[in-house]
Amino acid sequence: MRTRRQFVATVAALPVVGAAGCPDGSPGERADESPRPYARWLPASHPDDSADAVTYVHEDWSDGPLGGPPELFAAWEARGYEPSNPESYDGDRMIAVPFGGFFRVLFGITDRYGAYPFYLDLRSGPDDATEVGETASVLRVAAATVYRGSYNLEELAGRADNFEEVDTRGAFTLYERPAEADDDRDTPTPGPDEPDVGALAFAASESAVVVPEVTVEDPLDRVETLLDVRQGEAERIWEADMDAGWALSTVGGTISVGAWTDRSGDAGERPYQVLETVRDIGPTTAEIYAVDDDGSEVTSRLAATYPEGERPPRDEIEPATGHTADERDVETTERRLEVTATWQAETDGA
Repeated sequence: MRTRRQFVATVAALPVVGAAGCPDGSPGERADESPRPYARWLPASHPDDSADAVTYVHEDWSDGPLGGPPELFAAWEARGYEPSNPESYDGDRMIAVPFGGFFRVLFGITDRYGAYPFYLDLRSGPDDATEVGETASVLRVAAATVYRGSYNLEELAGRADNFEEVDTRGAFTLYERPAEADDDRDTPTPGPDEPDVGALAFAASESAVVVPEVTVEDPLDRVETLLDVRQGEAERIWEADMDAGWALSTVGGTISVGAWTDRSGDAGERPYQVLETVRDIGPTTAEIYAVDDDGSEVTSRLAATYPEGERPPRDEIEPATGHTADERDVETTERRLEVTATWQAETDGA
């Protein structure tokens, strides 16, 4: 039996992702509802069978691909919060985790995926769709990216130079490019200080494309592992842990960032150390964050879960979660925390 214990989401540990919509309500009201569509891809444990936390970032591209510096964080930037300077967050976890996590995933993204000849085609949204298709959302998890949208499989396979069709899984076709294949790609290739490219693999259907990072040692196995998760043949986090399922269904936004862990140990054991500039909220087992911005204000939401009896008192949580916001709502139960915080781009007297 796995035991999910403590996890402290840090800017350094999170690789950065959110579905649109965020139902209101208090902790515990939605534990039995279905998870968000992207949650079908979220494994309960790390695919490398390690005790490391599973982390993810989800981006909603229904209004087009996100990029940096994204308008999404305009209200935060107008208030003086800088992505590269955690000290400017005043220790606020609801800024630090989404801000830092999102930009950490963006950094070096071409280095990790540019070896795939269709990489740039998948980065198109509804307003600039290519012949390959269009992407509506992007999930980054387990050193891989799941693109969800509408795709032309013939066009996609035609761009996959030196890839061979190796298997089918339901609606998905699996492709592999051996490490020794000739490299005649007309796409970005790794430079001298970038990861070497060995074997590559991906899976594609008319509604999703799964692409591992070039750093994954066995990319075909990683593709198969994620397909196992998607098809319910491997345990998913919301099936394995009702509290984590509650957190996933509680918060959503243009960007969602989340993590959970299988690490077991004594109550005092901490699998990760937070940066000193980011305040702690106790020994969580899961933390899910989501961010939305309408240009004039940004709203950050958090749903966190704890082992029984280990949630810190409310007066210890509040100084770490949304304390810099103009408006904030904090709700707690014995094992759950839900926070909504809103910042205006400009305030009177600012």
